[in-house]
Amino acid sequence: MMKVLFIDDERIILTLMTHLLPPESYQVYTAGSVAEAWEILEQVQPDVICCDLVMPGVSGLDFLTQYRQKVSESVPVIVLSGSKEYSLLNKAFDLGAVANLSKPFTGQDLITLLDDVTQPPLS
Repeated sequence: MMKVLFIDDERIILTLMTHLLPPESYQVYTAGSVAEAWEILEQVQPDVICCDLVMPGVSGLDFLTQYRQKVSESVPVIVLSGSKEYSLLNKAFDLGAVANLSKPFTGQDLITLLDDVTQPPLS
């Protein structure tokens, strides 16, 4: 079962994420802020983290910076963004994000991307 942590300041988005992923295949954790995400990460090692870029207070970019500094065995981070600001997306990739999923997206888009970023590379 794949463990996925979603970080987004919009509770409706977090609720939607729990309904988009089949519970028999995905264990979903949700955090409404970066501070809440750190609390979850103290107890859970997710397989993938999906993080909104634009949040009040500590942003998704701030989280990426902190995550790469604090965690030696990092997991793939997908940024979720409704923003078309390419400078933000480029900065996220510079900080280690492995993919971007633009809002709005479908459940199938999400599942396909989660599977893609967690598959070992073909040799």
